[in-house]
Amino acid sequence: MDDPTHIPYEFPPFYFLGFQDDTEEIEGYKPGGYHPVYLGDTFPSRDNPRYRILHKLGLGSMSTVWLAKDTVEKSALTHPSCDLLIDSYLGHPHSRCVTLKIVIANLSSDNRETAILQWLSTRSRDHPGAKHIVQLRDSFQIQGPNGTHQVLVMDVLGSLYSLVPQAVFHQQWSSEEVVHGDLHFGNIGFKIPGIDQYTEIEMYRLIGEPRLIPVLPHDHSVPSDSLPRYLVLAPQTTHYMPKAFAEILKDNLMVEIIDFGNAFRLQSGRPLKHPDMPRIIRPPELTFYKLSNGQVKDEWGLPSDVWSMACTIFEIAFADVMLVGGSDDDNMLIYETMRLIGPLPERWKPYWNSKHFEDSNGNFTIGLDAAWKERIGPSEDDDDSQAVVDLLRGMLCWEPMTRPTAAALLRHPWLAT
Repeated sequence: MDDPTHIPYEFPPFYFLGFQDDTEEIEGYKPGGYHPVYLGDTFPSRDNPRYRILHKLGLGSMSTVWLAKDTVEKSALTHPSCDLLIDSYLGHPHSRCVTLKIVIANLSSDNRETAILQWLSTRSRDHPGAKHIVQLRDSFQIQGPNGTHQVLVMDVLGSLYSLVPQAVFHQQWSSEEVVHGDLHFGNIGFKIPGIDQYTEIEMYRLIGEPRLIPVLPHDHSVPSDSLPRYLVLAPQTTHYMPKAFAEILKDNLMVEIIDFGNAFRLQSGRPLKHPDMPRIIRPPELTFYKLSNGQVKDEWGLPSDVWSMACTIFEIAFADVMLVGGSDDDNMLIYETMRLIGPLPERWKPYWNSKHFEDSNGNFTIGLDAAWKERIGPSEDDDDSQAVVDLLRGMLCWEPMTRPTAAALLRHPWLAT
């Protein structure tokens, strides 16, 4: 007789010997999902083996990102200060290091990022902000067990996580015709001087040797071709920059905006689907559009990027998240924002649940100056910190159309110096 208190354990269809937080979701390897990639793979194909995979650089819900060597295009050292690390290669051409971003199959047939980057590449490079936009060097499609995937080839960039607080970001937008839709700390990188001069062995010393996690299916009904034989862990971002470049980068920092997966051209109109951006950089017009189930006017546009950039500048300047209490709750996010920029517009008030933030009389106190001093901490009396706060308070306006344009922001003393 069966024991009614016994609940049999059900094995998952597959498992792997590692931690889910360190890799992409294994469930994403299915028709329409990720493409299985292995170290040493060549792309676009075995018959056309131009790009050789060396390591994984990153991952997301819509793509995996890989370090590769371009075996066709060669690069010569151009930065004179790099010979302290690679003097044995000075002046000799080497295979260019590139990034391969492999998009999930379901998004590859209508990939906005490719179209936006191709369009940006046709724009004048004379614009002062053009050098701060990642360049698309190549793109192609590959066929795999999970479908057809778009592959974007770009330069290798380091993570700003490894630079702060050595450098502070002074960013210029390249165009007022494109909305990025996801301007956060992780989508800004920097060029690494002389990276093309490293051999594969030296590259592994720089960012760490690949760590592999075997994938072992339990359920043999799962298509084995859809699953990779192993997953590759991305290297820690703190190791993703040669320490010897720190002094060079202080005076030669070249940052670039990356990941245009949410971007769109104003001329083409807004996409029907709103960007799935982190709460901590999400502009209030998107939050209230969501809370009101579309009753609040859809105002996603260039001013939304200004808001997200303000949140990002705060994080870079003060090494902390600006709206720290709102990472997992929209009502708390709104309250944290009110403490810094003041009361809500009347048209949004019906959609905010304020009861948890009121005192016994149904009121709550907003002291803007005190809130800013609390957020920036010990640096509050520093002149540079005050200049940053002045910039941010000008950018963080509830109403999108009252936020300054990128051109106006570049005239602010903190960005103009």
